[in-house]
Amino acid sequence: RFCPTAFFFSVSLPKVMEFWFLVAILPFFFALIFAFVIFLRLAVPLYFPLVFAMSAFASVVASSFVQTFLSSLRFSARLEGLSFAFFQSFIYSALIEELFKIVFLYVTFWGSASISKNGVNTLGIKRLSDKNGETSIEPILFFSMFFCATFAGFENVAYFVYEPNIVLGRLLGPSLLHILLSFFYIGLFSKNRWMFFCAIALPILFHGAYNFFLLLGKGSVSILFLVLLIFLGISRVLKEKRGGK
Repeated sequence: RFCPTAFFFSVSLPKVMEFWFLVAILPFFFALIFAFVIFLRLAVPLYFPLVFAMSAFASVVASSFVQTFLSSLRFSARLEGLSFAFFQSFIYSALIEELFKIVFLYVTFWGSASISKNGVNTLGIKRLSDKNGETSIEPILFFSMFFCATFAGFENVAYFVYEPNIVLGRLLGPSLLHILLSFFYIGLFSKNRWMFFCAIALPILFHGAYNFFLLLGKGSVSILFLVLLIFLGISRVLKEKRGGK
């Protein structure tokens, strides 16, 4: 019986495969940087990043399970052209992955806060429209970026097992996309229903649009989406720091 773990530790990978594996796990390096920033700027227990990493892994497993089930139905086999690209991009990929990310991230935030000694204030998770003006978005942003980088790392490792030659493209595309989408998750903790809705809808929209144009062979348009996300993310953070709604 084949044992992947025993195989990995007993058989040395070819040099090319070692390179692709190192590329695949690079998002974990970014996650470590975010974790370092978290410990540098926030007074949180040491196990908090581990909890978020486990949650990210669980969200990858859950979304992959649903995607595998959806593939077994062979619904996309009946589609072609734009309808196929739309289904693969917005439903199979964006909708499933982003919903699982948001649910696991949201539950982990509040779960981690509830089991900490100082309650919600340990992570600074306050509604963004609090009247006292002491809103802090840093914990939400840093942990969201850490979560998304970890998610991208686990997803890359899964792709490495099946198609190692595409992990470089994923690092510069989907992995970066996942991290940039974390800027929108600030709205998940807002009392403003419109902001909460946008925190869910916009990641799905941008993720789906990126994949859609990529499937249509319009890679340059997908890159423009990434650039747009960078500017939107920066402006979003600056707006919240100024206390804007």
